[in-house]
Amino acid sequence: MTMVELVKPSWHERLLILTAQGVFFNAFFVFYLLSPKGHI
Repeated sequence: MTMVELVKPSWHERLLILTAQGVFFNAFFVFYLLSPKGHI
């Protein structure tokens, strides 16, 4: 079972989670692009 099935979050909680995931994903992606050792 996933956490969504157990907790059953409301729509604004889902929106908050998606927003937080989007912010962290984009932040790490930008840091990866800017890091000289992140890629060759």
